[in-house]
Amino acid sequence: MNSKKVCAFLVFCNVVTIVAAWFLLNSQSAESQAVIDRLQASIEKTKIAEEPNPLVKPQASIKTVAAPKTVQIPIYTKAAGLGRIFTTFKDRGELIVISSEGEWAQVISTRGFPVWVRGDLVESFSKGYVTIVVKAANARTSPGTSNSALLGQLPQGEILKVNKKQGQWFRVWSPIKFKAWVKLSDFE
Repeated sequence: MNSKKVCAFLVFCNVVTIVAAWFLLNSQSAESQAVIDRLQASIEKTKIAEEPNPLVKPQASIKTVAAPKTVQIPIYTKAAGLGRIFTTFKDRGELIVISSEGEWAQVISTRGFPVWVRGDLVESFSKGYVTIVVKAANARTSPGTSNSALLGQLPQGEILKVNKKQGQWFRVWSPIKFKAWVKLSDFE
């Protein structure tokens, strides 16, 4: 595959992701989430395969070098040390900066953030998904209410992908409209 086609494809994928993020930030319907999920699934299924160059012979004496250790980016509930870390991300490409305050940046994630929802506020939608059945369900940083921060609310009808279940709580992926914070020094 030539480099112009690869570059054009990567630009297209980034544009689709940005448009999808904007669309979800400005819409709260389950239908819009379903459209974005289908777009993201189609992007993930498309693989760019590098075709081997028949003119270059592989050399047995080439040594491989270990990739540098991946740095985890801490994700905070609030800026300026007022919040706490509730998750980490390995890939900074999954985070989109939407504003900044001093040494902090407010971000959204292209896949959402892992949040916890009480099991009595959801019902099974399809395999691996639940839907919110109350007017608004609190999305929390950890299971339970006494030692977890509130990250936002999920409206009735919101369909969420389940990450895991723990007791009466479901860990789900939030909609991408949810916002969190990163230290700019961790993000660079």
